[in-house]
Amino acid sequence: MPRAQGGESRWDNCVLACLTCNHHKANRTPQRAKLRLRKQPVRPKWNPPGTEALLWSTAHEVRMESWSKFIYEAVMESKAELSPWMSWCHANYSRQDAATWVEGRPSAWERGENWSFVIVDSSGRLLGTCGFHRLDSLHGVGELGYWVRSSLTGLGIATEATRNLCQWAFAEKGLHRVEIIMSMENIASQRVAEKAGAVREGVLRQRLLLNGRRHDAALFAVLND
Repeated sequence: MPRAQGGESRWDNCVLACLTCNHHKANRTPQRAKLRLRKQPVRPKWNPPGTEALLWSTAHEVRMESWSKFIYEAVMESKAELSPWMSWCHANYSRQDAATWVEGRPSAWERGENWSFVIVDSSGRLLGTCGFHRLDSLHGVGELGYWVRSSLTGLGIATEATRNLCQWAFAEKGLHRVEIIMSMENIASQRVAEKAGAVREGVLRQRLLLNGRRHDAALFAVLND
């Protein structure tokens, strides 16, 4: 697969699918809602016209079950690369762990705790997941995380997802500041943040506990200005 060139990504047409939507629980067919972002020249570019983010109702158990299956398969493929940096990706990670995570997304969204998305291509193939946690509505701050399955890393997918989610959070959720925190040893994740336009602000000493060891963390941020 070709890599991105000239600042553009072949994954501009990736879809961010939201693992929530309690607005249509009574319906029996999947609900789709366009999350088009207001075009602001000073902000990262949103996907080309026609790109959609899908909001799947929690009433559709078959669809939710599919997400947990696809996420589990992607995690198993990527376990060696994820486990050093993701505390949830432990040695005994199971299909039930994936199902529990997916099932908990709608209520976490409703409580304002997490805004979680899966990243899929135009054919519906799962590429990874991303989303916001540690949301501070008072100060308009959220922390962004992401991962992409190992067979598709290095293609600009996480970078595009980060740009798109930042713009969505600024335009639709009123955030002013998006923070991205990762181990100082996680060079690949730092490159994603940099390419997405985040500014490196400093080092947080012993901020993360990963696999029983303390890690200094790099702090990146994107501002809505």
